[in-house]
Amino acid sequence: MRNVALVIVFLLGVVPASGAEASAPAKSFDSALDEIVKRSTQVDIQKSRLTAADSLLLSSRLNFLPRLSLEATQTRAGEPASETKEIAGVATLNLFRFGSDWAAMRAAESNRDMEASRLASAALEAEQAGANALITLIETRLKLEVLKRRVQATESFLNIA
Repeated sequence: MRNVALVIVFLLGVVPASGAEASAPAKSFDSALDEIVKRSTQVDIQKSRLTAADSLLLSSRLNFLPRLSLEATQTRAGEPASETKEIAGVATLNLFRFGSDWAAMRAAESNRDMEASRLASAALEAEQAGANALITLIETRLKLEVLKRRVQATESFLNIA
């Protein structure tokens, strides 16, 4: 939560030590939340895991494609150069190996769906933490503004008296 607060302090241009407001341009609530989610390490970790799950899924789907291999040999023998050339091509087709490939593909699809859900969850958690921190910051700024107006009103009352 402290990291989120530091990001918010940076984004909104608040100087916490002196209490003075910085002259940085103000950001909207939504753009500040977007920045917080972009900077979240958990979201980055989940994006990497999703990419890995996509690669595994692609690999399991490619098992259903035919495999092609090509061999070529050339031999020379004897004094009068007698040559033999051989070219062989082989194509094999996967016949599901008793369904294990199909099951592996379904497992890879489920794993990819799970990682996509985790990514969405990480993004929502980062957004919620950021929203809570932003609301706290806004609340603190409003309280500070109320206190400033109260001091000004008290000063003007004392000047009149």
